[in-house]
Amino acid sequence: MAPHSPEAWPTIRILAVSALESRPLAETLLGLDRIGLDLEVIAPGHTPYAALLRDADCALLSTYPGLDHRSALLTRERLRIGPVDILYVEGLGSPASIVLAACGLPARVVVRLCYLESNRRLPMPNRLVCRSPKVARVISDVDPAAAGDPLAARWLAHKTQILPSAHDPDWYPSTLDLTTFGIPAGAFSVVAASDGPGQDMEWVIGAARELPMDLPIHFLLLAPESTHERLRRLIRKSPFTQRFHLSDAIDTAPGVSSSCSVFVVTDWDVEIQRRASMQCLACGVPVVAPNVAPLDQIVRSGVSGELLPGGNTQALAQSLFELYEHPERRALLGAGAKRVAEERPSVEAVVAETAAIFERILAET
Repeated sequence: MAPHSPEAWPTIRILAVSALESRPLAETLLGLDRIGLDLEVIAPGHTPYAALLRDADCALLSTYPGLDHRSALLTRERLRIGPVDILYVEGLGSPASIVLAACGLPARVVVRLCYLESNRRLPMPNRLVCRSPKVARVISDVDPAAAGDPLAARWLAHKTQILPSAHDPDWYPSTLDLTTFGIPAGAFSVVAASDGPGQDMEWVIGAARELPMDLPIHFLLLAPESTHERLRRLIRKSPFTQRFHLSDAIDTAPGVSSSCSVFVVTDWDVEIQRRASMQCLACGVPVVAPNVAPLDQIVRSGVSGELLPGGNTQALAQSLFELYEHPERRALLGAGAKRVAEERPSVEAVVAETAAIFERILAET
């Protein structure tokens, strides 16, 4: 997937409808714009990634607060004004309404499935819509079967192309000094983060109760201030009461997690955990996570981290104990994490292949 020079691409007019929920999605759109394709984007204007597009002077039609039926109406209105060659639907959990907005209009539709970026399986009506002739191609970051979506794998196999999302270590913020959270310098530290009600943190807190009391392990939980009192009640039952540290600085999770000894994923549905996991891999920090699809496509057990039965506190405690007791194993997993991150394709390669897919679709018509 070697990048083309800008003059190598024909003029392709693209209307992209994107959730802009992740950096890879935004960078792909920016790359398509940079290589000279005629690109307009319909996306929520409040996400941090929308600012990237605005700063690059990319044509952005903002929707507030997100993508709903009004976005479908806006999409159809823009398609009717025309001309648009490709309607690129990117990272939506339910793309059906956007796809249906193109019915009766000449634009070809390409749907980008992002299991690793949003952990969403297509609802049944959306699978049927994507199966229709109107959708020329489905691009998926992993095989839908590996992502726990066997129906999409079977129904859409004839039009699905696997193209992993790009990742670049330069995207990630610098590591942070954990002593600012009260963790002693050089201590073995475990970080977990959630922007939800905090139930997913019970796995980590419960695992601490299974560990020997004399282990100098520190736990940093990043969670909303509104959950701290509940978390403190749970922590009081742990032998590590004095070694738990709470903070509401959730936005710092990627930088904090890449500074720790081990990062624990408690819920892949939480976007901040997905971002933190990718930064951990890029920085060589092992990731411990539940053994659920599509997490096994990112965290390779015994290579870049550990996959465990979700909610099993004894399994998590045993994993943390072994990583503490065997720093050489932790270093080995850290090196494996970096290799996994480096295997992700570059932005230039993903952009070039995406544009090539558009070109092939138009050549077929």
